[in-house]
Amino acid sequence: MTVSDNSFTAPTEAGIYYYSYGVWWMDEKEEHVSHGDAFYGFVIEVK
Repeated sequence: MTVSDNSFTAPTEAGIYYYSYGVWWMDEKEEHVSHGDAFYGFVIEVK
């Protein structure tokens, strides 16, 4: 799966698909400094 412009296209083959998606907001000036993160898990069923 490729994410582009915060979206993706579901597979065309029938089945159940499990995904996890994570993002990090890193400081632009200080290396190794994070301003937060978010993680999501979801399932889609293609019929």
